[in-house]
Amino acid sequence: MKKYIITLFLITHIFAFGGLGFYGGSNNHSTTAAESTSGVVTITPGPLNNSLGLGFFVYLDVVPVVDLEAAWELAGNTYPFQIDISGEKQNYDFTWGRVSSYYTIRKKIVGAGIPFLAKAQLYGGLGFNMHTITSDITVSSIENAFLGMNLEAAADQDFSDDVIVDQLIDYMDDHNRTATGFHLQVGGQAKLLILNLFINARYTIAKDVIPGTSGFPTIWTGIAIGL
Repeated sequence: MKKYIITLFLITHIFAFGGLGFYGGSNNHSTTAAESTSGVVTITPGPLNNSLGLGFFVYLDVVPVVDLEAAWELAGNTYPFQIDISGEKQNYDFTWGRVSSYYTIRKKIVGAGIPFLAKAQLYGGLGFNMHTITSDITVSSIENAFLGMNLEAAADQDFSDDVIVDQLIDYMDDHNRTATGFHLQVGGQAKLLILNLFINARYTIAKDVIPGTSGFPTIWTGIAIGL
């Protein structure tokens, strides 16, 4: 039995053509969306500092010269916002998020290995990405989310109440922003039999995925099973 398992691992390793796995990462950014005003109502967003992401990725290493990678990622965080109605101020938190896909061509820079057992490599890559992003909270979004009310009454609601927040979120979900861009990536892969460990540094170049910025860096680590 032991010989059978070892043989199976070796065969899987020899004929592996790619893999799939999961990762977690941190996006480094600090930005503040613009203030908005209409009549006696002013909404002032607070800073959006960094965000955490979880992703699923697949990769192929059967293409000559380069490897191919596709990743799908969900990232988000909360940021504070203030509603000012004629000088009366209330503070709340708003949930921001994005759903992203990344498609990357990778090229090995340097590698080393133990035949049939383990290998490691450092690689660089570039690719394109697509994003669906939660819109910024503004006077307009609150006004349009509660069309049966005038703006002052809509803004004067308790935005810590789940029912009210859900109605606002439903509107925001129907009016998400989209963006596309490019990215650069460097990383490392360590492989032991069918297990693969990854660590990547990626810079996304896409305007306003993070409000008011043209790009942001990400560090992510993941584990994958070779196929």
